[in-house]
Amino acid sequence: MFKMTLVFLSLTAALLLPSASFADDVLAGYDLLQTVPDLTYKHFSGPFTIQAGFFDPGSDPFEGTVALRGQPLLGYPPCGSFPLGSVDTIVQRKTDAFLPIPPSTATVPIELVQLSLVSVNPIVVTYGGGSPELWNIKIVQSPTVPSTGSMTIRHSYLDGGTFDATLAVYPLVTFTRISPPDFAVRVLDAGQFGLPDQLSAVGVPWVHEPRGLSCTSCGGNFHPGIVDPSEAITWTEAGQWAAHAVRPPCSPTVPVEERTWGYIRSLYAE
Repeated sequence: MFKMTLVFLSLTAALLLPSASFADDVLAGYDLLQTVPDLTYKHFSGPFTIQAGFFDPGSDPFEGTVALRGQPLLGYPPCGSFPLGSVDTIVQRKTDAFLPIPPSTATVPIELVQLSLVSVNPIVVTYGGGSPELWNIKIVQSPTVPSTGSMTIRHSYLDGGTFDATLAVYPLVTFTRISPPDFAVRVLDAGQFGLPDQLSAVGVPWVHEPRGLSCTSCGGNFHPGIVDPSEAITWTEAGQWAAHAVRPPCSPTVPVEERTWGYIRSLYAE
C-alpha cells in the first residue's frame, strides 16, 4: 500500500510539472525562414555603389534601391532530404541557450548559412547615359567571409518569449545580363571587400512549439515569429544599406470534422 501511494504521488507530481518541451533550454539548431518581398531590398549606394566599367567598358556607375524576393532553396543536407517548400533563408543557432524557469535570458552565436534572394525586377545599366541594358540580380551569402552575429533569447513564459538578433551579412551578388547578345555574368563578393550589411531585429516573438500551425522546421524546440502560439508574423532585420523581411513558413492547421472522417472511412469500408 505504501509503495502504491508513492507511485500515485510521483505520477501526480509529474502531471503537475510543466511539459519538458516548454521548460527546456533552447537547443542549438536551424531557423527556416521565407522572405517577404514587399519589405525586402538592397541599397546600391554609398560603399555599395557599383563603379563605372563594372558591367562592361564604358558602363555607368549604378546606384539605386533594388526590391528583392526569395527564391526557394532546393534543400539543405543538415536538415535531411525533405523538401523545404518556400524556405529561402536559414540561420543556424550554433550553441544551446541555457534558459531555466522564466524569466531568464541567454545569448548565443548565430550564422546565416543559406540565403537565396533575387531581384523583383531587373536593373537598368546604361553607357554614357544611354544604350540601356537589363540585368537580373541574385544574392546569396558570401563564401569568403561567414555571415555571423548573435541572438539574445528571453524566456518570458513557459512556452516562449522574445529575442533580439544582430547579423553581419556579407552578400555575394551575381548580375546576369538578360539582353542579347551574350547574357554576361558579373559577380561582386562583399566578403572580399569587408563590406557587410549590419542587420538587426528587436523583440521578435518565439515559442517552443506552435499549436494550430503546420510549420516547415529542422527539428529543435525553438520557433521564431510565432505568437499565441498559433499565429505567424513577419519581422524585419534592417540596417543602413539593406532590409530583409522574413516570416516562418507556417500555415494554419485546419481540423477535420468527425463527420468528414466518417465519410473518408466509409470510402474504404469493405
